[in-house]
Amino acid sequence: MKVKTKLKIYLLAKNNFVRQGLIELVQKFPRINEIEGIESKKQLVKLISISKPDLVIIDFDVQLIDGFEICEYIISHSIESKILVISQYEDEDTILKLMEMGVHGYLLKTTSPAELEKALYSICDNDIYRNDLVVNVLLNNRTKKNYLAARSLLVAKKR
Repeated sequence: MKVKTKLKIYLLAKNNFVRQGLIELVQKFPRINEIEGIESKKQLVKLISISKPDLVIIDFDVQLIDGFEICEYIISHSIESKILVISQYEDEDTILKLMEMGVHGYLLKTTSPAELEKALYSICDNDIYRNDLVVNVLLNNRTKKNYLAARSLLVAKKR
């Protein structure tokens, strides 16, 4: 597998402080060639139509913007671009929905810079990054589905 060494990233974050802080951090990672800060869905859509990035980082806490809608747009219109969602929320339903949509990774804002760098490279190189939080959500969902399926079989047998 060929590893791309000059990565182009778009970062969607409405909050200027978050956006600028992440840009300054990510620019220090050796394989990052370009990172573009974006504050609106409209601006992101325009940029993606002109030039597709390797990865789009989405601050899922963006006010007045539907994060699910943005992810769905990128997935349906920009097949080559990967998506990493960052958020302050550990909500299992949100994480599960994003993973089922095809998002490539999910990190909490408490993540260390080293893990962010690892996630960016893993997504770009391997198409996926699964940390403990995401793995546990996926396993919990699988366990729930298996339990519900087994329970429905038992109920059906008793009839």
